[in-house]
Amino acid sequence: MKKICAALLALSLTTGAYITIDSSFSPVSAATTQKVSSVKVTKKVQPIKLPGVDGKVEYPQISGMKNTKLQANLNKKFVDYANQANKAAIELNKMAIEYPAPGDGKYNVTSTYILKRNKGGILSLVYNNYAYTGGAHGNYFYEGININLNTGKTYTLKELFKPGVNYVSIISKEIKNQLAIQNKYWDFRKEDFKAIPANQEFYLTDKGIVVYFSAYEYTSFATGIPEFEIPYSKIKKYLTPGL
Repeated sequence: MKKICAALLALSLTTGAYITIDSSFSPVSAATTQKVSSVKVTKKVQPIKLPGVDGKVEYPQISGMKNTKLQANLNKKFVDYANQANKAAIELNKMAIEYPAPGDGKYNVTSTYILKRNKGGILSLVYNNYAYTGGAHGNYFYEGININLNTGKTYTLKELFKPGVNYVSIISKEIKNQLAIQNKYWDFRKEDFKAIPANQEFYLTDKGIVVYFSAYEYTSFATGIPEFEIPYSKIKKYLTPGL
């Protein structure tokens, strides 16, 4: 699979050091001639129990594909992703020896996911990567992973649309329309939002494309991560067939 935007836990301790999860997916080659509509997804959980850090790591394992080579490659990528969170916890634990968590508490590294779509040959997951390294609260990041089950390829937002379509303008307009008629994110700084970037983060559901922004990007931390679902039905004429 092509590299997608990395999920980062880049959170500084008092030392100014950073912990980063490099969770990019590399290409997987093993396309199948037999179309796959959906797969069985089993959630695996690894607890993190270190002297100075606790938490957990969730990752999926898929089964039911005729192309067992592609299935094994995808499962390995999911395990590799989980291992990055485990490595981050180990590094944070080393720092906790010199800079322990406040009081009797521990630092935390947690990576969980939600299955958003498993239909029509598309598997879409959204990861919530969280780390607490001191201070008033932890920080978290989303990462959507959108996989074509017949090729192993991860979709970019551009690839969801027909060639030549100005998808940035279409999605940005839909977000502005939702902001104009909804009060879901009361503190969303509408004046700061001009357009999504070309490599906008997203995930897919059975009903539409969901784009999301980072905490603090347009809202306060308390508001959470703003999400905007664009129904396939509203933009169907612009989309690649099969979505």
